[in-house]
Amino acid sequence: MFGALESLLLLRVILKLVAANASNPFASLVYALSDLFVWPFVGLTVTPAAGGMVIEIHTIIAMVVYAILAWLLISLVNVQG
Repeated sequence: MFGALESLLLLRVILKLVAANASNPFASLVYALSDLFVWPFVGLTVTPAAGGMVIEIHTIIAMVVYAILAWLLISLVNVQG
């Protein structure tokens, strides 16, 4: 599940970086699915933008945090079993 979440967040970063049209059904779906997971990190840092391209630093931070959580959970399961 964490792999799917990381992939979704990476796709969000790429779509924002290439200035994908937010009204496109695919981009809209990606943004809607990932909003819940990115929400706790929004406003943590500035969001650099130029020419419609956006680097969502908070999404990258979210990816790192969720990767650490996944690693901790997997380590905990391995110790228990």
